[in-house]
Amino acid sequence: MAQIITHMEDCERMLGKPYKEVHQWLDYYARIFTIRPYLAYHRFFRHNKRGLLYIKNRWGTLGCDAGKVHLIRDFADFLLNTAMNNIRYNQIDKLCGEALILCNDAELTAPMVPQWLATEMREFRIGMVRILNKKGE
Repeated sequence: MAQIITHMEDCERMLGKPYKEVHQWLDYYARIFTIRPYLAYHRFFRHNKRGLLYIKNRWGTLGCDAGKVHLIRDFADFLLNTAMNNIRYNQIDKLCGEALILCNDAELTAPMVPQWLATEMREFRIGMVRILNKKGE
């Protein structure tokens, strides 16, 4: 997983601005899944089309582009035959689309994970919602 600073450097180079808040929002759940074998699970929540739509509504089109660059970096092992530094702005949509297809289901959120893990994640989300609801009372 790339560090926030790496995502910011990518965006500074491609978009002219680091968009730190976008990267912090995308990687929010990395704070919960801190144990190395589970760290990649943080992508289940916001590294998808719904996450990009939220970013676009909150930070605008260029913020959404920053989110796409973030996803490309995080899924680069599956995508790139070239260095991340060689990617240009006009390639962002295509590469992000490939990342979403390779690493998530075709339309929305669920990453390609074994059924037992999908069940475990669903139970985790339900538990988190209950905890958050209790804090809001």
